[in-house]
Formats: sequence, structure tokens, C-alpha cells
Amino acid sequence: MRRPMLAIPLVAVSLSVGVVFVRTAAPGPTSSIPPSPTTPADPTDPTGGSKEPDLVLAAAIPLTDDELVALRDEYPLLFGRDDPLEGSDLVLKPVVRATKEDIPRLTATPGSKRLFEQMRDCFPPEVSEFFDLFEHAPCYEDLVNAAADTMEPKDLINAVKALVAYRPDVLTACHNGGHSAAARLTKRIWNPRDPYEKQLEQMRLVMREADDVCQNGYVHGFYDAIGQDDPNDNSFRAAAEVCYEVLSSTVDCGHGLGHSAWYATKDFKEAAAVCGVLKGFLKYRCDDGVIMYLPDYWSEGKSGWTADPRQPAWNPDKFYKDAVEVCSWWPKSRVGDDDPLRGCWIGITAGVLWRPISTLLNYGNYADVADEAKALIRRAEAACMEFGPRGEQFCIKEWPGMVLYVAQNNEKNILDLCSAMVKHRTFCINKSLTQLAENLSRDSETSRVVK
Repeated sequence: MRRPMLAIPLVAVSLSVGVVFVRTAAPGPTSSIPPSPTTPADPTDPTGGSKEPDLVLAAAIPLTDDELVALRDEYPLLFGRDDPLEGSDLVLKPVVRATKEDIPRLTATPGSKRLFEQMRDCFPPEVSEFFDLFEHAPCYEDLVNAAADTMEPKDLINAVKALVAYRPDVLTACHNGGHSAAARLTKRIWNPRDPYEKQLEQMRLVMREADDVCQNGYVHGFYDAIGQDDPNDNSFRAAAEVCYEVLSSTVDCGHGLGHSAWYATKDFKEAAAVCGVLKGFLKYRCDDGVIMYLPDYWSEGKSGWTADPRQPAWNPDKFYKDAVEVCSWWPKSRVGDDDPLRGCWIGITAGVLWRPISTLLNYGNYADVADEAKALIRRAEAACMEFGPRGEQFCIKEWPGMVLYVAQNNEKNILDLCSAMVKHRTFCINKSLTQLAENLSRDSETSRVVK
């Protein structure tokens, strides 16, 4: 049975934890993770097939200062040397996530308590595997969508925060329901015909509470609704102002603004022009929020075009050629910017290059599709390398979040998938396992690596 198409939320990455590797060619610590088999030379590889020795995970421990410096020197654009916020007035605030101790506070009202208990029962304790959680998500989605028609935004979102505090492993499974529930909430309390100040007040009712719950599902749903419900200049101005107010290290409202721009225009150049009036970080994330709609748009409008590698119409040469060409016609920022195409370089990864890889999970678990996924990750890496040195680094920026999704949060799968890369395998493994360690550290009692 085919699995339902899943949205792919992105998660911010920190460098507080790292990983250390030993090469299989030299004696070293043993690992429960076997080395990946050597990948045959690929004629499309820009190196001609030459690769580093396979890497084996030795231990998930903090990187030494020298190792961290070396990694930052290799990827200066992704590790703070060229910060997209530098010189701007934006400050990324940390998000303090709820824990089990916060559940009584979050469920203090009768409505939030009842909704929390109902959602909790949607995910029985024995359900823990990645796709099993998604299969139970429709129960949760029905509840939050119904609640969005009557409950106060604060009570609804607090109940969802309590659910995630109780079961951190539903963090991804609750994303899609966040889209639909927040869109319903927003359409109920927001009127695009009201003056700017009134619209701003209405939008704050949702966005003040949402933070990054369900990997920004509620943030993105809010912006979906703004774009779909006949917005005007005041609407976009208010939506951008709210984003500046709530922006944090993980609240991805810039990406949500891209959703609004696309739904409002249904034209990629027009939507990109809307993003172009933003500056720096928000502009990059807005571009990313628009670009993610390209594969569906092309699939519907281009004869014989698909992003699904299992479909007869799949043509990898055409797919990757079209993907690379996007950034040649993407409108540049109207605001002064050293890298006016940064948003396109970043957005092309999750929005287009990784779509065929993630689509494979509609046909089975990672083990069922691993060989195809590894071939596609090499093609995606080669596509990134066509953007030049700066574009290449920004193109791979979001790969760790994609790797965790496709590898289903499993260390062995992460190592296997990243080791198929030609040039950026060390970066991929380090950053992906760093992100996995941070995700699991949020609640070591209930968070789990999916087997």
C-alpha cells in the first residue's frame, strides 16, 4: 500500500554536540554500526568516482576545538563566518520548549485539558515507529481541525504543546495537522478587509502562541491562510510585521511568508518579487517557502514531468536540468544583498532536489528504498555543485533536516545515506548526527531513535 505524501518540515541546527569518526582503513574504536559498502563509481560524479574511505561512527561526543574549527573553515558560509543576519536589526531569540512539568500549566483550562487528553489517546504508548505515528495522525488532525472552529487560539495551541511535551516523538507527525488547524483558526479571526492595525491585532492572536510547535506546522498554516483569503498590501505588511515580532532561532515565519506569497499570486516570479521586498534572513526563507511549490506546479502543467522516481514519466536528466535552471531566472532581491540568490540556492534543496528522495518513502521504509535514495542524493549533490562555490554551500545548507527525515531518525541509515555522497559526506554525517542528538536530548525519556 502506498503511503500518503508527507510534508517535510525543516528544523534549525545547533553545533552544541558533534560526532567523531574513525576511518575504516585504520585501527580504531569499534562501533555497532557497520561500515557502508563502497559505492560504485558514478559517471555523473564530478570527481570521476574518486571518494574518501568509508566513515564509521565512533561516538557521539562533543567535537574538539580543532575539529570544529576545521569543519567551520571548510564550510564558512554555514557556520557563522558569513551570518545572514550580520548587519541587520534582526535578533534570533531562543525558543524555550515545554516539558512534562509544563503540562498542568498548558492544560489549565477545561477545553485545553480535554483536547490534550483526546489527542494523547490518538497515539497509544505502544506506537513508536516513524510511519506508525503518521498513520495515527488523522485522529489528531480531526480533533485540532474541529477545535479550530470554536476554541481560543491560546487554548488550542497550548494543548498541542502539551501533547508534544508528553510525546516528543510526535513532533513531525503533528506538522500537517498544524497547517490545517492554524489556517482554520486564522480565517475565523482575521479579516483582510480590516485596516492594518486591526489585521495586525488579529494575526497576533495566533502567532503569539504558535512558536515552533510541530516543527512550525502552526506557523506555516497561519501564513497559508493569509495567502489564500484575498490578502492586500495591508495584509502582507501586517504578516511581515508579526514575523519580525516572533522570529526566533527556530520559528520559521519567513518560510511561511513564502507560502502566503505563492497562494496569493500563483505565479513564481510575482511571488518571488513579493519576497524581494523583505531583507536578509526573511527574504531567504520567503524564497524557500515559494520554491517548494515548484514540483507540484510542474507536475500539473508540464506534459511528462514528475518528481516521483517510481513513475513512468520520471526523467532524471530533465528533472535536475530544470531544477538547476530555476536560479538563473529567479528574481533577485530589491534590497541590497551580497547574495541575492541565496534564497533560491537554499530553497532549491528542500523544495526540488530532495523531492524525489523523500517521495520514495511513499513506497516503503528506508531499507526498502536505500539504493535508489543513495543514487538520487549523488545526483542532488552534483546539481548543487553547478551553482558555484557560494551557491553550492547554501544549496547543501538544509540537507541535515532532509537526511533525518529520509533516514527516519536512525543513525545507521543516516551514515548509509550520507556516505553515498561524493564531496560533502563528512559535513552531511556530522551535521545530521548533531541535529539528531539535539532532537533526542529534548526529552531523553520519551524521545527515541526509530528502529
